[in-house]
Amino acid sequence: MQRAQAYALSVALEGQDIGHEIVFTYDAQGVETASVRLDTAPTYTGAQLAALTNYCAQHALNLSVVVSEMGVV
Repeated sequence: MQRAQAYALSVALEGQDIGHEIVFTYDAQGVETASVRLDTAPTYTGAQLAALTNYCAQHALNLSVVVSEMGVV
């Protein structure tokens, strides 16, 4: 993800009051990569996850998730 993409996603997440952070990493050649990490404390709804999935698909971003617990009610 590029810096501009990270900032655009940040604006979209802020509009939904979703806590997150932008992280910039640099490889040995000094090439910057950005990532956006969502707050892990809240429980996200199916609608929120669907919206995030759609946003990523529309903007050619890779969505990854680390799950420690999952439930259906």
